[in-house]
Amino acid sequence: MLATSLPCDPISALTSQLSLLYGPQVHSGIEVKEGCDQTWSPCVCILEGHTSYCNCVAFSPDGGQLVSGSDDYTIRLWNISTGALLQVMEGHGGVVWSVKYSPDGKYIASASDDKTVRIWDAISGLQVGIYASHVHGVVHVAFSVDGLHIASGDVTGEIHVWSNDATHRSVKKLQIPKPVSSLEFIIPNWLVIASRSGSIHVFDLESTSHIEQHDNLGELVAFSVAPNQKLGVSLSEEKCLTVWDVKEWTKQTTITSVIGYSAVLLSRFGTPGHWLR
Repeated sequence: MLATSLPCDPISALTSQLSLLYGPQVHSGIEVKEGCDQTWSPCVCILEGHTSYCNCVAFSPDGGQLVSGSDDYTIRLWNISTGALLQVMEGHGGVVWSVKYSPDGKYIASASDDKTVRIWDAISGLQVGIYASHVHGVVHVAFSVDGLHIASGDVTGEIHVWSNDATHRSVKKLQIPKPVSSLEFIIPNWLVIASRSGSIHVFDLESTSHIEQHDNLGELVAFSVAPNQKLGVSLSEEKCLTVWDVKEWTKQTTITSVIGYSAVLLSRFGTPGHWLR
């Protein structure tokens, strides 16, 4: 549940060192009514294996596994409970910038500097598909709600929306200014695109029409939609977090924090979409 005004950091646990140190300085517009822990639990496990920077992670839909992508060109699959490395997925010839699970958890999509998106079997780790129609490095990828389509965005702001069926593949292309920072499918044929130019764009994919645009939001680094598809949150390099009603595309509240954006770069909604983390 979201309400107004809380003079502490809504991202951190209430008694964490981060919250105690920065909380009094944060001018927040959100109160966490439920779902905010008093303190962080002990570290469950440390996942080690990548030989260079880790750029992206994603949890499986059932929460049991985690996939990570790295500067070392690999994707690694981990067991959350044990910390065990389950698979190392190799094939990309460049840095991996984005990884996403399909809604049913059967597949993983990865986007890379090598201009490809690769599809992997989430159990065996085998590559089962590749999309190689981008002419620039791909920085973000997302599955549609039904898992039948994938959106991929590159460093120039070109977005391809393509079908999973390689035999009868259809492709639609969209263009926005500057690189894509995030892609999210909503209700069910709309695609939300956050841009480094400081804009949020919403496209109807059936007609490819541009139906919504919000500008001057700062250099956006992340965007996420709640599982119930009612709220969204955007995050800028300028440390500004905005909560949106994604049905009406109106701003619900804005948090301006003195904490660097890296502290909340992976901001996500908790299930069923009532709280932020």
